[in-house]
Amino acid sequence: MTLPLLFLTRGGIRGQIPHLPLLALMAFLDALAVSLLFAAGKTAQPELATVCGSASGAITILLAWIFLREKIAYLRWLGIAATFSGVAALSARSKAR
Repeated sequence: MTLPLLFLTRGGIRGQIPHLPLLALMAFLDALAVSLLFAAGKTAQPELATVCGSASGAITILLAWIFLREKIAYLRWLGIAATFSGVAALSARSKAR
């Protein structure tokens, strides 16, 4: 899906060749994550797969903060904490069953 965008850039695809391995890795990891999410939906507790899948946005924000030095607003930090707290609470609840 990203490949056509490479042809629209100023330098064409030649300027993007060094980034192709990283894009391929990102595509592989994305496909793996979706596959694992579908596989987790077939387990005894598919609701955990849904909650963990919803945390992907928060993980993306954290990775941008770590690697790209993006600034994160305080309210967004609160949302990230709430997301991971919810995942932890559901995980603890499922182990108590």
